[in-house]
Amino acid sequence: MKFTTPSFARVTLATSLVLLAATIPPTSAALKVEVFQPGETGHYVNSGIIASSKEILIVDCQLSPIFGTRLAKRAKQYNLPVKAIYITHAHYDHMWGLQAVLKELPGTPVYASQQTVDKVTKESPMWLDPKLIRPFPHNLGMPTKIVIPTVWNQSTIELGGETIHLMQMGQGDTEHITTLDIPSSKGTTFRLWNAHSKKDIRFVPSNGTFWGSDIVISGIHFLMNEVDSLASRTAWIKNARLARDHVKTNHRSVVPGHLDDSRKWTNDEMLDFPIEYVETYNEALKQGTVDKFWDVVMKKYANSSLLFLLDWSSPSFYESSRKTPVP
Repeated sequence: MKFTTPSFARVTLATSLVLLAATIPPTSAALKVEVFQPGETGHYVNSGIIASSKEILIVDCQLSPIFGTRLAKRAKQYNLPVKAIYITHAHYDHMWGLQAVLKELPGTPVYASQQTVDKVTKESPMWLDPKLIRPFPHNLGMPTKIVIPTVWNQSTIELGGETIHLMQMGQGDTEHITTLDIPSSKGTTFRLWNAHSKKDIRFVPSNGTFWGSDIVISGIHFLMNEVDSLASRTAWIKNARLARDHVKTNHRSVVPGHLDDSRKWTNDEMLDFPIEYVETYNEALKQGTVDKFWDVVMKKYANSSLLFLLDWSSPSFYESSRKTPVP
């Protein structure tokens, strides 16, 4: 999947994370973090409702209008004003539900980084092509309009007197991804919304929450068409390791951008998954034939969900005449 955000000064990201850890102590007033999860039908896309005692922030807006509507209705159950919607990166699976959310919550401002806004503006006409949805196993419809976010140039968002830090981490499954650090949360509620019912999965207590967006993807196969060079995949691995170090150093709970929550995951397992998956993918590309490529991938990830995503995006790595991997 492909997409971006604002920037810490020109310090390296690693330095920024160290500074963040050193300068942002937890505060007394906790923000509540709820993860809205549609399950396999919605490609395990995680959206967030971050709530103070005064207002809420929605993070990402789901793959489909159906789940966008359910997300908005869940947000309305808080009986608090919605301060804004923040989009972490320019991928349609995190934005196709936005139009439906705004139908339920009209007038809510929508923000993203400059890079994300630029990418959405450039690519959104393609997102309305009906052909785009055909490969999906579950056709939940698509919007009639793509809403372009407004650029948010600040590195923080204040919510009910508490500070959420926007961390421009860059390369994940797309070139520009914003993650969110929420130091004042006391944990994260993962909640699965299937069909018309809800099912509480678990509450993870912690000293803050780290919203990993598509730097951290866990339990599913990846769409790799936007990381078609070794350099881009190496950058993703590096950023995933930085995210892992930040979470461990600061005792955060992590929220992946996608998570197959049909099983229980530890923090470490969720953080390690993208690193190991991309490393395995790199190794598979060295094998020389398509069959050997799949042998390497399936040996380790036969039980991971959404295989069609990798299958859909992998042909770009092969020379059609010889069917050999092209790194």
